[in-house]
Amino acid sequence: MKVIGEFALAALLVLYTGTPTLANGGGDMATMYRQGLPLETLHVFTGEVPTKPTEGLVLTDEYCTPDAQGMSHCLNQVKFPDGHIVVFKHDHMMHMIPCIVPGDHAWFVKGAASAMKMP
Repeated sequence: MKVIGEFALAALLVLYTGTPTLANGGGDMATMYRQGLPLETLHVFTGEVPTKPTEGLVLTDEYCTPDAQGMSHCLNQVKFPDGHIVVFKHDHMMHMIPCIVPGDHAWFVKGAASAMKMP
């Protein structure tokens, strides 16, 4: 049996089902802050999100093609300072909120739409 990485597994699930299967049945959420944009709530696909606001480096941005309603459901790998990687599903209206671009830095904290207090 060949072992594949978490992101490869996530990509295969999207390819075959058309929609990501989320961690904890979709119950794990995170808040993201990017300078100049409103706070956003992301779904956690795989990994553990820091419990304190932590800056992460965006590594990937995939599956951005909008659905019939114009909503994109991008998958993003984000690397944190301790080296661990979290995969998020970023639901957004492309014409209003841009994708999270590889090379971008953003702040993340566990929990949905919480009032993020920056360090």
